[in-house]
Amino acid sequence: ADYTGGRVDLSGIGAYGGAFSGKLAIEGQNLSNDWGFDGGGLHANLSGSGRVSLLDGSLIRNNRLDAQNAAGPAYANGGGLYVFHNDLNAVAMDTLGGEIRGNAASATVTTATGYDQATAEGGGAYVRGDVTALSGKLDGNTATATATDNSGAARAHGGGAYIAGNLATLSGRTNDNTATAITTTQNVTSSAYAYGGGTYVHSNLTTLSGEASGNTATATADAANVYVNGGGVYVGGTFGALSGKVLNNTAEGQSASRNAYVNGGGLYLLKGAGELGGEISGNRAGATILGGNYAAYAYGGGAFAQKEVTTLSGRITGNTAEGVVQGGTGYAHVYGGGAYVMEGLGTLSGTVSGNTAKARNEVNDYYDAYAQGGGSYVYKSIAALSGTISNNTAEARALGGTAYAFGGGVGTYENITALSGTLSGNKAKATSTSGDAYARGGGAYVTKSIADVSGTITNNTVEASSGSGEAHALGGGLFVYVPDVLITKGTYANNKAIAM
Repeated sequence: ADYTGGRVDLSGIGAYGGAFSGKLAIEGQNLSNDWGFDGGGLHANLSGSGRVSLLDGSLIRNNRLDAQNAAGPAYANGGGLYVFHNDLNAVAMDTLGGEIRGNAASATVTTATGYDQATAEGGGAYVRGDVTALSGKLDGNTATATATDNSGAARAHGGGAYIAGNLATLSGRTNDNTATAITTTQNVTSSAYAYGGGTYVHSNLTTLSGEASGNTATATADAANVYVNGGGVYVGGTFGALSGKVLNNTAEGQSASRNAYVNGGGLYLLKGAGELGGEISGNRAGATILGGNYAAYAYGGGAFAQKEVTTLSGRITGNTAEGVVQGGTGYAHVYGGGAYVMEGLGTLSGTVSGNTAKARNEVNDYYDAYAQGGGSYVYKSIAALSGTISNNTAEARALGGTAYAFGGGVGTYENITALSGTLSGNKAKATSTSGDAYARGGGAYVTKSIADVSGTITNNTVEASSGSGEAHALGGGLFVYVPDVLITKGTYANNKAIAM
């Protein structure tokens, strides 16, 4: 069935057990109240074999949910559409197609209880249950959560879409969506959380073959921590494979007086991944603190994986991770300008180029700045590095503290079993005005050992400079903290270490 007109409610007075498949055109619906709403254009509560297919040719545009509460929590789910299956493990939507554009879900809390939260999920679409294919276009949707006065936390998840289940295939386009969380209270527990500027998938995502571009997840807080994960896409379960594009997304967090945690400017993977192919380019993860004795943490400008990644075979280029301390007495920690992997990487066979990890501490005191892995940082081991790591930069700057820049191209806290690829044109640069500066491993920094080196390591640089402290520059091409390296063949030339 096809339909053009006002808001559609498939639920009626009970749950819908049928199958709806068709084209919908729903525009300009505005719903508001003082506590919460679901589904600006389409609302469906499903049971049994009930499911929805929104076909290509549908247009869900400029619908809005607005919940504002001065006496309790507020929520807004699915500015454009809301599909809820009472069985979380059932398929709620076969196809999420068409165009879902310019919709908004907004929740605001102004209570003084200290615990009432504002929650906005799915600026364009909210689905509870599994989705077989997200093949449509989600453009320019917003999810905004705001907590003021002395209220609780603000949570904004899925600027374009929130999937509270599994997503088999994301083959569509998710562009220019925004998830924004803001707390302006003086309550230190009123943290701001923004996850998945484009798409939030609570469970597993099997294949991302489409495009996530220009999406933003941002969180700001006056007195509490901020947490930002996945400027483009957030995946809370296992991730199968990326063959599409994750481009020019941003994850940005700022706290006036506490910690800022920002992970995965383009892609955030809570449980690791099978293969990162495709392209991850032009993304940014930025963390800033303005005061307090806390820290700015920015990990994975392009991609962040909490667990193991089997293969990194794609292109990771032109991404940035940046942590800045502008006031107070805190530290800046930045790891993985292109990608950060926590639990180990099987094979790095792709191209990691032109990425930057930058830590800046602008406080004129003894507080430090740490930048590691301009191209990529793997906390545990890398089994095989056979790809190309080129023209990446790890840069740390401090005024009065120590600046540490390790691994211009790649850094790892443990081992590399075999390095047969190319490390070229990478740079680790540490600068301190009055403190010490340490730069190590222009091409690669390895904390433990490398079993075998047979690749090409050329034209890499480490540079350390200090106005009145000590400057140490070690390992222009390669720095191995535990000296257990077997260099069997390959090329090692024109690397530089500069201290001044």
